[in-house]
Amino acid sequence: MAAPFIGSLLGWRAEPWEKHNKLVPNIADASHTASMDHALGVFDQLNVSRPDSGGPIGPEKQASGMALEAAVEQDLTTALPQLEPGVGWIVNRGGRIHSFRQYSHLAELERELAQNPTLRSIFSGDYATHPDVTVGIDDDLPQPRLHANVSCKFTLRSDRAQNSRQEALVMIRNRRGRSPHIVVVTVEPELARLASIARGMG
Repeated sequence: MAAPFIGSLLGWRAEPWEKHNKLVPNIADASHTASMDHALGVFDQLNVSRPDSGGPIGPEKQASGMALEAAVEQDLTTALPQLEPGVGWIVNRGGRIHSFRQYSHLAELERELAQNPTLRSIFSGDYATHPDVTVGIDDDLPQPRLHANVSCKFTLRSDRAQNSRQEALVMIRNRRGRSPHIVVVTVEPELARLASIARGMG
């Protein structure tokens, strides 16, 4: 699926520790040569001009992830009914997976854990995830079915890649019924970091 929103997320940021307060692509790891090279290539292909030529300043690091989540939510909300009209699509940011049919049993588990500190220390949160964006389908049953879980990572460092993979494993392991599609959306330019998700090396 195309990402028409990508242009609104790209821009430049200043790295104060670089000589002369250097401007770098906001998707790049300024300390990583390959990341910088690939990011500059992406910006060149997408015609993202530098600020001194009228180019955009990117969102602050803390806001980048939230901006990506909002853009993905909006895009899926618009695109899915066009691709498959008649399906009861439910697209939301955040939320809990136990609101979906395959994971409704986790709500009961959560209630038990709230009352039992010993059990709570054993499970240690390994039973639940907090999705960035969920895609559900309302099929006229008491609870909607989770069709896809979308993990939004503006860039990938090793811990972020591992978080996405771990979240996917938890969702696959704890489901009852059909597994949802597991999706990662990122603007990460470095190929080795992208490969780490599929290879489980993150």
